[in-house]
Amino acid sequence: MPYRRWPILAAAVLLVGAAPAAALDWQRFSGTTVTLELPEHPASDGIRRFLSEFETLTGIRVAPGGDGADIRLLPLEAEAFGRWRSGAFLPLGPYLDDPDLTAADYAPGDFDARARLMDDALPVALETTLLFYNHDLVGAHLMAGLPPSTYHLVDAATLIRERSAGEAEGAVMAGSPSPATVATATALVINACGPELPAGIWFDAGLSMPRVTEPCIATGLAQYAGLLQAGPPGLEERDLAEAARFFREGRAGFFIGPSSFGPSFEDEAHSAVAGAVGYALLPPIASGRRSQSGHRVWALAIDAGTAEPEAAWYLVQWLTSPAIEPLIATSHGAAPRRGSLDDSGYGSALHPEFAWIVQESLAGSRSTIVDHERWPAMAEAIVRAIHAMHGATSREEAAAALELRLAELLDEAG
Repeated sequence: MPYRRWPILAAAVLLVGAAPAAALDWQRFSGTTVTLELPEHPASDGIRRFLSEFETLTGIRVAPGGDGADIRLLPLEAEAFGRWRSGAFLPLGPYLDDPDLTAADYAPGDFDARARLMDDALPVALETTLLFYNHDLVGAHLMAGLPPSTYHLVDAATLIRERSAGEAEGAVMAGSPSPATVATATALVINACGPELPAGIWFDAGLSMPRVTEPCIATGLAQYAGLLQAGPPGLEERDLAEAARFFREGRAGFFIGPSSFGPSFEDEAHSAVAGAVGYALLPPIASGRRSQSGHRVWALAIDAGTAEPEAAWYLVQWLTSPAIEPLIATSHGAAPRRGSLDDSGYGSALHPEFAWIVQESLAGSRSTIVDHERWPAMAEAIVRAIHAMHGATSREEAAAALELRLAELLDEAG
């Protein structure tokens, strides 16, 4: 049954008059303009819904911006940490501590500890990697139901593709060489390796030596490649958003990706699978093993060179406030505030199975971040290794070549 939609705009109008705190002078910077860069992401869709309300409340105009924008929504991974270390972001501590600039009920301590990774950015989404499945296709082509392990999942996706006689794909996965694709692949590696995987995931804990030839890591990569083989062509051009669109159109049995895409699958106006989507943890690597996953954080950061730092802070504060953040989170279902889980508007807007699975997945997930200056090149190399496994190269050969490439990138970085 499709989830019950929260009346977002009506709720926002009511909240704007009284929240986040009556004591704060929200008109203090009226007449100024701030620029905001939003990538293609469900959290961006949620933010856009409330910008006009913010402009009405504050008199601050919000304009779209590019790389030089006052405020950016970005994933907290290597790029963000590199910019943070170079001083590209405005420190937010002084604003959080100033009662003239921050509402008394802002409650920064309410953010999940896994989402507060940087002092110079405030989280908007804490997304985990889930298995989404099409009830109709799984029911029509798989007699045994949901696969009990990731090995069975690859076989099940292959069966759906074969039995549908070209009418549907078994699975649709991102294949573009990007950190976002690797974040999803990392979840499968975390699931395959379990708690013994060191902090560096693909490397030792000190990020000094690659270790991708270890059997569980090569297995996770090979399983990702197997799911790609059960999907449509054009994998190198298909990013996460495109893969989610393909699944939303009802053309694939399985999709593994960020939880933040979940609410869009239940949007009756734009989704062909609304009411027919199943939500599940990643199947464990083997019977008796616990399912594990990986999570990412999306956050708002203010450019250190902004000409309007206080006005920019007002926007970041408002978007991440206890009153507005749960409403924005209805677009992505990955609320970073613990208090949002008890918010009636947030809870009623989400499919109950989806909301429960997100929390279950987060309980067994770990961060997919690899904080290294050469991470974009490393991520591309990992995806290329998956592509090789998708082709004729064995997992052992592809993993060995990847290990050599990662060692080269480590050497180049010094």
